Amino acid sequence: MSEVRIATRRSALAVAQAQRIAEMIRAGHPGTTVSLVEVETAGDRDPVGPIAQLTEVG
Repeated sequence: MSEVRIATRRSALAVAQAQRIAEMIRAGHPGTTVSLVEVETAGDRDPVGPIAQLTEVG
């Protein structure tokens, strides 16, 4: 049995897109465990600051 973890931001759109991909993986690879891992980016933590001032990469 295989496991796939999909990282996604917490926005409704990002989660919906990740869920759709998870469904496609499950359909194409029965028995594969797929889970979503919600992540938070520097932009999520400071949505009003200038992007140029964000120091995180990746």
